[in-house]
This record gives sequence, C-alpha cells and structure tokens, in this order.
Amino acid sequence: AAPPSDAEISAVLDDFLQARIAGEGAGGLADVAGDELADVRVDREIPLKGRRWVISHISTLSPRDIERIVRMGLVLTTHTNNYLYKGLHAQAQRLAPERHREIVPLRSLIDAGVKVSLATDNVPVSPFLPIWQAVARTSYQTKTRVAPEEALNRADALRCATANGAYLTFDEDKK
Repeated sequence: AAPPSDAEISAVLDDFLQARIAGEGAGGLADVAGDELADVRVDREIPLKGRRWVISHISTLSPRDIERIVRMGLVLTTHTNNYLYKGLHAQAQRLAPERHREIVPLRSLIDAGVKVSLATDNVPVSPFLPIWQAVARTSYQTKTRVAPEEALNRADALRCATANGAYLTFDEDKK
C-alpha cells in the first residue's frame, strides 16, 4: 500500500484535534506532561513508526508508556533542568518511592531502543548542564540522588546531547 498523503495525515490530525477540543477523551501527545501517555489515535489511523514524531519535555513515564513509545517509534526530548534538577524534589514527592524510577527514565528508554535527545529550552544555553543532570540525577533542593538506576553514563548522555539531537531533526548525516 502507498504511504498516506499529506492530506490524509492532515485529516486524521484534524479529527484528533477536534476530538481533543470537544473533550471526547482522545488522549495524545499533549498528555505526556501528565502521569500517563494515552494511546495516540493518530497512530491507529496512520502508523507513526518511522516518522520520527517527537514528544517533548518528558517527565514521568511508566513501563507501559515506554512500551507504547517503542511500539509507535516515537522520539523524545527532555527538559532535565526542570524535571531532573530544579523540580526533581517535587516530582519525587508526588510519587511513591517505588515509582521514582519513572521520573525521566532515561536509562530505561535508551535500553528499550528509544532515541532520546537532551534539550535546554535555552535555559541554560549550554548542553553541559543537561548532560550532567542526566548523569547525576541530583535534586537542586535536597542535593540527593533520585533513582540513580535511571542515570546515564557520560557517553550515553553525550550521545543524547549530540547525535540523538541530530537524528531528531533528520540531520544525522550532516552533524
């Protein structure tokens, strides 16, 4: 079968967005900042795998969420300055200790084969702080590590800040 046209993709997206606006409970990419990534209706209509759809600012993802992300072939970006540094303490307080590993579960995502890119939103401008945050997983407020089993090693963190960012923007052959 031929891949869907831009018009077909637009029609599915329009239906999806209209359902969200109408409050029909259609979960989707906008729900990622919440506790659970809802099934994406668009993926049921037009498979997302291979299209490099991006979920940005991941915060808390369950193992089930990670399975869905893998199945749909999504690409992720983080906001480590918020979720793994300044807001880590608040995130940890919200969840039971046995769920702390769900807070920006970088190690689980990478081990599952998900491309994750570190992002800064230009606060800070330098990529070195997000690299450190992905490795340290240390709360700004308490100076304690949260879910160190989800920390990245330096090589993986550097890859997330460089090569995976290039992949996210289809620039892997240029950068």
